[in-house]
Amino acid sequence: MWCDQELRHLALYRCIVEWLSLVEDIPIHIFILFIRRFTRCRRTMKAVMTRMQQYRITGCAVVYDHEHRILLKKDPVRGWELPGGHIASHEPIPDAVVREVKEETGIDIEILKFCGISQDVKDHICHTFWNARATGGQLTTCEESLEVGYFNVNDALNTIHRQDFSRGAVQVSG
Repeated sequence: MWCDQELRHLALYRCIVEWLSLVEDIPIHIFILFIRRFTRCRRTMKAVMTRMQQYRITGCAVVYDHEHRILLKKDPVRGWELPGGHIASHEPIPDAVVREVKEETGIDIEILKFCGISQDVKDHICHTFWNARATGGQLTTCEESLEVGYFNVNDALNTIHRQDFSRGAVQVSG
């Protein structure tokens, strides 16, 4: 639990950062006061920042082929699911989804739109869901996909093992 002093520092820090982002030319004496104040409480701020929860972001695609079937992959641990994966810190989420789908299934896609998000509170993961269209490539497997294939919408929803992925697919297809 955070103490009152840490909470005050965090609130003050947020206010100052917001204020600094609005001001183009900061008077030097204000900037010096800012630096002096936060140099003294740097240890406290470091402790506060390390306690803040960090979430990993994933991107999953509901990929349709020309027959309006959904692309699924069979993960060695989780079973049948939508293709996708974790986002690297340096890449935009849609680019990561395109990359992950290609790596896991061999299929090239075009992202059409963002469709939803789910949160895995226990594991600190936010899953993003995207609607996509298959544009080429050949179905292939890899370490992360024992099998890949297209399923009609109802079969896909019944085949997906993870409920959050099923809900994501329903959001997109519905």
